[in-house]
Amino acid sequence: MALLLPHSIFIHVPKTGGSWVRKAIAHAGIPHTELLCRRSTRLGSLLFPAANGKRSWNHNCTHDGLRDIDPGDRFTFGFVRHPLSFYQSYWRHKIRIGWDTENRFDRLNQAPDFSTFVENTLAFRWLNGMEFSIEGIYSGCLEHSGRTVDFIGKQESLVEDLIRALRLAGEAFDEQKLYSTTVENSTEDDEELRRRSIFPPNLEARVLERERETLRKYNYDARQTLQTGSLVGSPQRVHSVNILEGCKV
Repeated sequence: MALLLPHSIFIHVPKTGGSWVRKAIAHAGIPHTELLCRRSTRLGSLLFPAANGKRSWNHNCTHDGLRDIDPGDRFTFGFVRHPLSFYQSYWRHKIRIGWDTENRFDRLNQAPDFSTFVENTLAFRWLNGMEFSIEGIYSGCLEHSGRTVDFIGKQESLVEDLIRALRLAGEAFDEQKLYSTTVENSTEDDEELRRRSIFPPNLEARVLERERETLRKYNYDARQTLQTGSLVGSPQRVHSVNILEGCKV
């Protein structure tokens, strides 16, 4: 679900630190509530709005995008991350908690080794024949009918960008408490998973070629090293993230 704040709406893009953002917003003392999920369960929650207007409270609703809400004149914001680290974070998350065999993306792309997962993902096609791209996820969440969210931050500078977004929105919050919000169960701290998810040069080049538009649109340098690590990795273990959900269609 999107998160409704007094003056703004947070759009939760998967694998971009959104679980930490939700926790930080609460810790910083900002009143908030989940917007009503506009999708039903299972396949219906993935592809179609519920015809009767009733929505189910389940994880399929966590990543509703701009198209699923009516933001009115509220300030809207969300986050993105470098495409290479998106691949790494998703694979680590699934290795940690398990693949969802009811999810088509997971079922066709799952692999015990990172290189095979990347190869599978590069070969993957949606049901409409379109190839997979991170930009498709980001634009599906953060854009709709010619409108883009008012602020797009980066997972690599998550704390600073969240503070900037909240200030632009006019939200009142405790900055020190936001800064002190802890990260739980991050795969970034798992040295074995980090080692196992290093890109072979040829696959890195192919992903960067596929994601040229993502790099351009969100001002990422294709030569940027990922050795600096990320602020936030996977969400808590009980919170399973799937590619084919909500705004990612």
